[in-house]
Amino acid sequence: MAKIDLDEIETTLDDYKKHPAVMGTHLIDACKKYLPFLGCRVLDPFAGIGTTAKYLIDYDVVGIELEPEWANQCPKTICGDSLKIVPFLGKFDAIVTSPAYGNRMADDFEAKDNSKRITYRHTIGRKLTTGTTANLHFGRKNGGYEKLHEKIWSVCVNALSDNGIFVLNCKDFIRNSKIIEVTSWHRNVIESFGMQIVEENKIPSKGMGFGKSAEKRVGYENIICFKKIFK
Repeated sequence: MAKIDLDEIETTLDDYKKHPAVMGTHLIDACKKYLPFLGCRVLDPFAGIGTTAKYLIDYDVVGIELEPEWANQCPKTICGDSLKIVPFLGKFDAIVTSPAYGNRMADDFEAKDNSKRITYRHTIGRKLTTGTTANLHFGRKNGGYEKLHEKIWSVCVNALSDNGIFVLNCKDFIRNSKIIEVTSWHRNVIESFGMQIVEENKIPSKGMGFGKSAEKRVGYENIICFKKIFK
């Protein structure tokens, strides 16, 4: 695969779509304080509509997003597969990203009723692109969510410079009246690739205000900062 020239990336779609899980500015602010220096090179392998780049305007942000309707809303986002693209982008000083949580937003079927649904599939208005993480449920027997994220975290950590910073935003969710600690799973995997936790915080954050589990939703999101230790 040839090296990617970011200057040749062009916006080609006019039919922009909303995103159902945009990272809140209060979360971006919580992540920003961990960045090693002003203007550092930052990777977001799950860029969505480019929120990270839009709010970290004083940094050299490169985003990657698989769905073109979302990727083309930000000129700093490459439309493609992080597994294939990240290894050709050189080194980064930091990663700031928010992966899909693996909850009901991953439902990828065509609804036949008129109930309100907020899923990646229904928001974009079509079946999701092959290779996405957005239609995978955490904790299923096939381990699809876990296997794919583990591969992506591996290439991302490899792309970090020595002493680079990895800032993860993740939220646990309720399933069958129990808290599913997807954040802990991500934490353990990232640590297994040689990253050391610097700090972990819970940031108050409202969930969706409707649905049968609305009153039970987890009222915070996790921000974890890791550092790549040079050995």
